[in-house]
Amino acid sequence: MSREITYRSYILSDYPYLIDIMDKAWGYSQFYSKTLGNLMAEHDLLERLAFSSFSCIALDGDVPIGFLLGRRLDGEKNAVYENQARKVLKDMKHHLGAPVYAVINERIKDINTNLVRTSGRHFDAEAQILVVSEGYAGNGIGQEMLNRFKEYLRVEGFKNFYACTDTESYFEFCEANGFERCGHEKFGIPFVSKSKVELYLYECTID
Repeated sequence: MSREITYRSYILSDYPYLIDIMDKAWGYSQFYSKTLGNLMAEHDLLERLAFSSFSCIALDGDVPIGFLLGRRLDGEKNAVYENQARKVLKDMKHHLGAPVYAVINERIKDINTNLVRTSGRHFDAEAQILVVSEGYAGNGIGQEMLNRFKEYLRVEGFKNFYACTDTESYFEFCEANGFERCGHEKFGIPFVSKSKVELYLYECTID
């Protein structure tokens, strides 16, 4: 890290940086073309921005190097981001590999929705995504963003939130921070991984 890490809410100029962070973290461009990989990451980001009510961007100087997006479950969706996500998905259709992404994306969303529904628990909010750029992990950045999300929920009077993650993502962070695992399902990713990925549902209570 070259400077002290600072934190603030999302602003429009963060957009391309967050796409790049997601692309590198998820490895889209390693499996597909750079153009398609960026479109996949952009679609993932837009789908989350469409529902987010909380954002925390971690910066090294002026450059975003991590972020957390969260949503309150009684919130409203942003039609602008939702329409942008549809447009990006449409733009993807001309690229080889896009149909596989679309199938995987919808299947994972269905599994996560079912995990929440069958958990039998009431949730107030969701941590939609937490990601820190390679080279910055292990410096307490994710923890600081999580603490800020918890404080936001505490002020709003909420008691808990959930996070859906998997063995390719930040499940170890959830385990290390005392989240309770309350659901899981295995999912085989076609043409990408020979082994099955474990999808997890976690609950975190607000102290």
